[in-house]
Amino acid sequence: MHMKFLLSLLISTAVVAVTAQNSQSHYVLFDSDSHEISASAEAALLDALSQFAYIRSLRIEAHTDADGSDAYNEALAQRRLNSVESLLADKGYTVTQKGAHGEDSPIADNETADGKQQNRRVLVRFEGDRELLTMEDIYEEMMPNMQSHCIDNTKDTMLVAKSGTVMFIPAYSFKVDNLDDCIELRLREALDLTDMTTMNMHTGSDGTMLESGGTIYLEAYLNGNRIPDELEKEVTIYFPTNRTENDMLAFASEEDGEEMNWVPTGEKFELIPLKYVNDSFTVDFKKSKRRHCRLFFCKIRRALRFKERANRGDYTESRPYGNGMVLDSAFYGYDQQKIDAAFALAGEIEKMNYEVNAMYAGNVRNMRYINCDRFPETPVSSVEVICAADAPANVRAIVPSVSGMMQGNNVYGNPTFLLPSDRRIVYVSIIIQDNESYLAIQEAKEEREINLNYEKLTPTQIKYKLKGLKL
Repeated sequence: MHMKFLLSLLISTAVVAVTAQNSQSHYVLFDSDSHEISASAEAALLDALSQFAYIRSLRIEAHTDADGSDAYNEALAQRRLNSVESLLADKGYTVTQKGAHGEDSPIADNETADGKQQNRRVLVRFEGDRELLTMEDIYEEMMPNMQSHCIDNTKDTMLVAKSGTVMFIPAYSFKVDNLDDCIELRLREALDLTDMTTMNMHTGSDGTMLESGGTIYLEAYLNGNRIPDELEKEVTIYFPTNRTENDMLAFASEEDGEEMNWVPTGEKFELIPLKYVNDSFTVDFKKSKRRHCRLFFCKIRRALRFKERANRGDYTESRPYGNGMVLDSAFYGYDQQKIDAAFALAGEIEKMNYEVNAMYAGNVRNMRYINCDRFPETPVSSVEVICAADAPANVRAIVPSVSGMMQGNNVYGNPTFLLPSDRRIVYVSIIIQDNESYLAIQEAKEEREINLNYEKLTPTQIKYKLKGLKL
């Protein structure tokens, strides 16, 4: 028997080997002709991953035994790979490299039942760090990746971010002399309380809890160099919402060391029901004067309808483009790519109507953190939270009914809050003790003193648990 087959008999059905202090390999084994992961195999894999504070790289390789044709086994290996990758994604892990190899590369003899069992496998290899240093390390692990968008500073830009935030950026909004190269606009969205929790944020202004309608973080670069946060023109930001408040204001971040405080800028956010997007506008294009389209959404909706009506001769004012398609004056001057982007954006807004009822629209002249908030009129009372002894705690009190979140002030030795009375409150706390991270999630309503109960979890597990919060 080949030497690698003899060695394979010593391999357990779970952990294969620790090749270095921060590297490990693990087998997920499957039943014959199956891609279903058993409960025991799932538990063993997650236990192996939980031994690491951070997973820096994660590679999976799927295999089968030699039963069946090559083509069938390649497809079966792919299904097994998909099962493992889906499980890892559900638990907050990102696969960095993967491959399905069918019956190639066996590690055991396919002539025996035991050998076939070992060949029906997905190999999971991962590298990471066992050491946990600071609270910043935990939040860095949980922080969502920056979105990146290329902006042509010489043209108006309409942008839909991943979570539904819409931006209208007029031409020449960025303070740069170079107009030939792309402006890289980087952003993060926090449109709900769960996003804000994983991004280590809160909605407090000078000790008063704000009711949030959404937050976005913006920064811009030209050829890798950060450009000024102050904008030359007003940029309009639209936050999707299901709320109906009419007194939302723009807030900017005021940072003092590690503390963040939200300060009103004086700008307002207007509530725009999405019915304005979907209602049919009665416009007679044959008249010399057309109905003015004040709302940004109206312009997009009108542009979308051009493709449907361009051949009917309804337009006398708009100018033709290329093959005769008629453009609204709002979009004249765009190249074909920008026109297509406008139609795509309108389609995205149409889709939002199934999830949200309105948009909060406001103008800003500076980047970095931009918050759409209001001061709720809710009576408050003091709450003290008792954390684990001798452990620095990061504590948030979340009030879902008013979409607010406060960070505790350590006035009396434990974090204290001024919170709305008789409301459901979810307390979220992360601590570091003996170089391990712990999470507490507890709900309360009328209690004025809370004792938190902590569970030891890795930062990745904490991120997964926070993402599952029902807020």
